[in-house]
Amino acid sequence: MKVFTIDSESRVWAFTSLSEAAGVQSQTDAQFSSEAGLLSATATWSPSRLLELWAGLPGSTPVRRFTDRKTAIRRIWNVVQTLTPTESKPSGAGRGRANSKQAQVLGLLNRAQGATLQDIVAATGWQPHTVRGFLSGVVSKRMKLALRSSKSNDGRRIYSLDLPSEPTQPERNNQSADKVAHGFDSEGRG
Repeated sequence: MKVFTIDSESRVWAFTSLSEAAGVQSQTDAQFSSEAGLLSATATWSPSRLLELWAGLPGSTPVRRFTDRKTAIRRIWNVVQTLTPTESKPSGAGRGRANSKQAQVLGLLNRAQGATLQDIVAATGWQPHTVRGFLSGVVSKRMKLALRSSKSNDGRRIYSLDLPSEPTQPERNNQSADKVAHGFDSEGRG
């Protein structure tokens, strides 16, 4: 019987036995092995915490809210059951989730064809002004990534990441190339 734990960062871990899960009990917020157990373990959680948990599950589709707590628990349980047990809980796991909205947007921007505003809105559920703010504030300024913006033939704006190319090495077979590359000739004169 699989046993599941949820840690303080809303990550779900699957274990093959209760004894294996007990080894990490001090680091978990909830432990359960059935839908009823999940319901009781999360009884005091806010709806936003359940949404955070849902958003962190692999293959989950973004939702703004659940109709009710029962629906949230049922949907979470259906996904959690598909998780495979881990060998052990990774000690350094944590910074950044692979399926976060930020990761989704960066994945779209890394595609060869880039991503339109509508693509990003559909993937994240964000409003268009939020997407533009994210691209400007987070991608360009905080992450310092080179964001390219162009218009397609149909007039839609396409965003993509301008990945750095390989630096070119100057030719070193003559003094003029060395002077251009470093500002000095081979004897150190500028």
